[in-house]
Amino acid sequence: DVCSSDLRRSCGLLYPSLLEGFGFPILEAMASRVPVLTSLRSGTEEIAGGHAVLVEPLSVDSIAAGIDRLDGVAAPALESAATHASTFTWQRAAEQTLEVYWRLA
Repeated sequence: DVCSSDLRRSCGLLYPSLLEGFGFPILEAMASRVPVLTSLRSGTEEIAGGHAVLVEPLSVDSIAAGIDRLDGVAAPALESAATHASTFTWQRAAEQTLEVYWRLA
């Protein structure tokens, strides 16, 4: 497994946030092909877009079970997560922001 074979690589990002504004750490981990554990609630679930192990952030048992699942995330899933993360660009953010402004004007 990745964790025991390459100690220079992160085994996962644990991010069971209760209140998150956007989720840059999630995207950074995904872009680096690091498995992500995050919350079922808040914006983190939306940012993860189905590419993370989701847990109940107030449940120690849920988080522990999620940590166990991180080791089983396969390389194709990490590649898919990296592709998902690559869709979040500053250009896209600017275009979507401008679109909202035009609709409100």
